[in-house]
Amino acid sequence: MAKPTTRIAFLQGALALAAAAVFAQAFRVSVVQHSVWKERAEQSRSKLRTVPAWRGTIYDRNGAALAVTRVSYHVNVAVLQLRDTTAAIRLLSRALGLPVETVATRVRRSPNAYFRGPYSAQQVNQLRGVRGIYRDPVLDRAYPRSPRATPLLGGFDRESASGKGGLESAYDSLLKGVDGLKVLTIDGRGIAFEGPNAVVRRPIRGSDIYLTIDANLQGIAENALERALDQFDAEDGDIVVLDVHTGEVLALASLRSVGGGAPRPTASAAVEEYEPGSTAKIFTAAAVLQVGADTAPRSGMGGVWN
Repeated sequence: MAKPTTRIAFLQGALALAAAAVFAQAFRVSVVQHSVWKERAEQSRSKLRTVPAWRGTIYDRNGAALAVTRVSYHVNVAVLQLRDTTAAIRLLSRALGLPVETVATRVRRSPNAYFRGPYSAQQVNQLRGVRGIYRDPVLDRAYPRSPRATPLLGGFDRESASGKGGLESAYDSLLKGVDGLKVLTIDGRGIAFEGPNAVVRRPIRGSDIYLTIDANLQGIAENALERALDQFDAEDGDIVVLDVHTGEVLALASLRSVGGGAPRPTASAAVEEYEPGSTAKIFTAAAVLQVGADTAPRSGMGGVWN
């Protein structure tokens, strides 16, 4: 049988080896791999979110806005950053139009409270500069002269933040700008909130574009086309107004009846194929006269070409 002193020495040696192994692993993790684990920890406590760029405005030839960006907001509250929670609750209640009890319940039950909008710029501007309260912008598109020129302008898809049909789509690369980035901090429950230095790359605003369209003439053309189709009980019609000196399109209106229904506005005059018809004859005649290829006798017949 081994002596007690031998067994004790063996146990002491085993414990020493185990302690050395633990110390070596701790040294490797905390010193050798410090930067690696620090980066992983930062990644697990934060995430990137896109900051949408302000989309450019579409103007008519005279500077009248036809398509503009409209912004609304959600509100994030980092409760632990608030200097005066009670005052912040009253301010949020007044700015967002919510009962004090509702705001207090959300703020006091969680270190990060989220108030989903949409809230207007006028509402959230009351919260500007308050530590711990952050505004989360949501961009949308508005058309001040709608429904005028709607088929020509197209639309905006909020999910993809891109133009949908018409000029919004054709000039999307110019209008959309460059999105920014911000870092959101994630708490122990996995809830993300915005910190004071969240924005790491500011968005770049999209470019404005000016059309040759005259908004007033566009309205006149659309009204005239509606009256003409109603007067003659027609199903389809187009009006295109051009500047005869430059060829610029000043107004473009189209109505089409689909499936026997009432005529609806479209952009058909801009995208459909047409036979040139008699409008091409003037160019042919001008070319013939220019090169002197016309040898037939000519005579005036009261404004009628013979």
